Amino acid sequence: MPVFEGKCTIDVLWNQKLPENFNIIKVGKVFRQACQSLVTGCEDGVIRIYDIAQIQRGINVKLLHSLETKGGPIQALAVHDVTRFGATDLVVGDSRGSVTIFCQEQILSRSHVSDHSIDCMQIQQDDTGHVAVVTGDSDGNVCALLPYSELWRIRARDHVPVPKSVSGSYKIKSLLSLEIPSCPGVASTNYILASDSCRNLYIIQQGSVVKVIQTPCVISAMTCGKFAHVEGDDTAPVPDEVGSLAASKSAHQVALGGETGAIYILHNFQILSEEYANIELPITKLSSLPGENHSDLLLCAGYFNSLIVVQNGKELCKHTTPDWVNSIVVTDRDNILLGCIDNTVQSLRVKLR
Repeated sequence: MPVFEGKCTIDVLWNQKLPENFNIIKVGKVFRQACQSLVTGCEDGVIRIYDIAQIQRGINVKLLHSLETKGGPIQALAVHDVTRFGATDLVVGDSRGSVTIFCQEQILSRSHVSDHSIDCMQIQQDDTGHVAVVTGDSDGNVCALLPYSELWRIRARDHVPVPKSVSGSYKIKSLLSLEIPSCPGVASTNYILASDSCRNLYIIQQGSVVKVIQTPCVISAMTCGKFAHVEGDDTAPVPDEVGSLAASKSAHQVALGGETGAIYILHNFQILSEEYANIELPITKLSSLPGENHSDLLLCAGYFNSLIVVQNGKELCKHTTPDWVNSIVVTDRDNILLGCIDNTVQSLRVKLR
């Protein structure tokens, strides 16, 4: 992959090692707090919430809350008002297949969604304010639920042939909630994208699989944005299977990160034929930041101790991390937080030159 050194800089704002082992981090104004907090989902099944302002000022880490899920190691975490009670809730998925929702520091509901580990989770919200928690597990199931009820469930292997050689290890690798803008005055269309361990990408709308796309490799991470210019973008057709959407230059694209290190772009529900980039190492996390000239920055992490920034298919810069990255959280236009598997949290500022 071409490297354009000097086009981008990454500054470390602060660096903090936490005392407990965590698998995932999020940032948000949890419950009714006025300030941003650092939320960690830990190996012991506990949610720990820290005062991020004190960390920024170089003061000793202050633990604000410690919430017992009474479940297994936490694998998925979301900060969102899913109860519609006017405060920000915490939604937790664990290795025992349970989804626990905390409202005002108390367990509001706990649902046993699967007999297998919940490895990924997305919050889907439509224009009317309806919210669903969508989970993917290590047995190939995608499930959408509310705090007290299940909305729908899809067994992905029912829609594609799964070879017997991989049947026991078949799983959902990544989920992405995607909102496609429509014409003015018309509600947006919402989809869930789910990738599996057999190189399939499922396009799901309201609990139905409307399309299955064969991918060049196993897709292990996804993020939306605007990454690649496509000739004829104004007139590009959209497949009938996914609705009568009007293609436009503002249409969302999805970056697909693979276990081989290859990155592909999904545009109008079709994978562009050429690789967007290839970092030649397994990718597990992708996120995006606004860039210049209508091309977003793509942040890549995986089985390597660095964060790689890509734009227009070219590597702009690389930031060495203390260990492999297990979380990328975008906090504003050019600031991000990284969580690493050695329990380090780094705050970074990414700038284009």
